[in-house]
Amino acid sequence: MCLDFSWSMMTPDISFTKLRTFYYAARYCSARKAAQALYVTEGAVSQQITDLERRLSRKLFMRLGRKTTLTSDGTSLFKLVAPLVERCENIISEFDLISGTLKGKIKIASWTGIVLSLLPEYVMQFKANYPECDILLYNVSNKDIISMVLSGDVDIGIGSINKLPPEIVGWELWRIKRCCIAPPGHSISKVEHLTLEELAKHSFILADRGGSGGIAQEALLRSLNPDLKVVMEAISWEVVIKYVKIGLGISIVPEIALHPEDKKSLFFKSMSESEERLGFSRYGILLRKNRYLVPGAQEFIKLLSPDLLHSLGDFIFSPI
Repeated sequence: MCLDFSWSMMTPDISFTKLRTFYYAARYCSARKAAQALYVTEGAVSQQITDLERRLSRKLFMRLGRKTTLTSDGTSLFKLVAPLVERCENIISEFDLISGTLKGKIKIASWTGIVLSLLPEYVMQFKANYPECDILLYNVSNKDIISMVLSGDVDIGIGSINKLPPEIVGWELWRIKRCCIAPPGHSISKVEHLTLEELAKHSFILADRGGSGGIAQEALLRSLNPDLKVVMEAISWEVVIKYVKIGLGISIVPEIALHPEDKKSLFFKSMSESEERLGFSRYGILLRKNRYLVPGAQEFIKLLSPDLLHSLGDFIFSPI
């Protein structure tokens, strides 16, 4: 009895409410935003965090000027707490799925070419299977996809799997050819064996210059022509294509960015196979490591790749 009593005295009594409060405070690094998410006062959040730090004898947050960040202990605790809180908040959805229904919401971030060309059939099939589960689809740049996956603002990212940060794991689902595009009648349209050296001589429009794909493409072109003339940079492929059409410059785009009408009004040529240096655009699922995967996201992944979910155990927390 003494042993049991002393152990209970040594073990900090931490309620789920405190862990949930910590989860939101850590996720947003803001007591104000955590209070908004929890529908409580900012003072209540601060009090819960102070009490949690006292019970754990650890400092979980630190302030640098106006910025609040997690300490190393806070980061470690968040990795333990996040999947538990996220699963508890989705326990009803998991229970419903066992009985054959699925409700709730899944949040997916992707970019325009994938949203328009690759996802529609999967979205329609998912809605046919689970009409009561909502899909919130964010159409953003690839850089924003990564940011939203890291922050937990979306459940799934679908985008480029090249050069991902260590906190994100990606699985390739599609390998897309890259094409050069130019206005009709442009001089490159008359070159029989088109090379990257030839392309680098001309004025270029670059997309996603801040993303890994755009950085790699620009570096490759500048290695062939240090004086590469970049006349425009754009966030979206639609903007690139529009300004190529009006003659501002040429560009290299993934083939899925081109609509049938674009192929009729532009010169385009696939170059991934003839130019190994250019390679292919590789797209797939992006998930934050060690994050709980909500039931709706699990079912959507099953549609995209039936066997993939079983290989995720080392990276995510889900009831597979």
